[in-house]
Amino acid sequence: MNSFSSYPLIFKTQRPFNDFAHDDMQFGDISADLLQKKFGLRNVSNYVDPYKLVKKKPTGIITTPSLHLLEKIGQYSTDITYKECAKLMFNEFITLTRAFNGIGSGTYAPLIERLVRHMQYGQGTPYFDPMLDLAFERQINNDSKINASKRMLANSLSEFVDWNKKQLLLNEIIKPNSAFLNSIAESILPKFNRTTDNFNGMRISVHDVYAISIRINPASFKVQGNRFGVDVYYQGQDHFGLDQEDILNPRFKRLRIFPIWFVLQRYDKFKPFCFKPFFTNMKAKIRIEGQRN
Repeated sequence: MNSFSSYPLIFKTQRPFNDFAHDDMQFGDISADLLQKKFGLRNVSNYVDPYKLVKKKPTGIITTPSLHLLEKIGQYSTDITYKECAKLMFNEFITLTRAFNGIGSGTYAPLIERLVRHMQYGQGTPYFDPMLDLAFERQINNDSKINASKRMLANSLSEFVDWNKKQLLLNEIIKPNSAFLNSIAESILPKFNRTTDNFNGMRISVHDVYAISIRINPASFKVQGNRFGVDVYYQGQDHFGLDQEDILNPRFKRLRIFPIWFVLQRYDKFKPFCFKPFFTNMKAKIRIEGQRN
């Protein structure tokens, strides 16, 4: 349990935390026939055929993300087991993440490799990482949009300050359907979908944040003149997994990294190895400062 979980909750998304029922949290549930016919996932890997359980003969095409080049590869060699096949696909997955992140040079480039290995060996356990927390905190603090959540919090909280008594009107803030809650619901919550996230390693590691809650520490509230400050605590959770809608999107399917990911996660022959999707958890303490309107 987080140390700030006892603080008053001032906002949470409609999408819940720990949503195991969502399609991107399913695993080992799709047959080879469906993977190939419904989803068009035939030439998935550059090194192995997960349906025929054979290695492909070596080729010079090793890092090109496009699937189309695989159509030229029709020769096979060594027979392998499902376990060996999955291991080779995970290694290819890692190689492709490095290419995807600009040859592994992004600020958070090491994170995606750790996430992939957690999928391989973690058996679906929740994932925590200080690097993820740091990225989350920086995203919140550096979001300069007019309706970014931090800015909206500052503007909205200023309306719930008793400036004469130098008190925060907490009961009014947490009241169901309050004006405060409605204003925060209209803000833009943290996401890793900026142009910079294409290169720093976060767009593929998290991209969206599925569920978010915000709590406030009343004891940290301070008023000085016409300004105030208070600490709030963001908690975010995303799913490291792909749903059917993801892989049916041509934008994702044409990049080899996503078909490999989807087959490792959803192929029923891989189910005994528990390559489960999992929850990525992140948190950030943010100082909100505002002024009297």
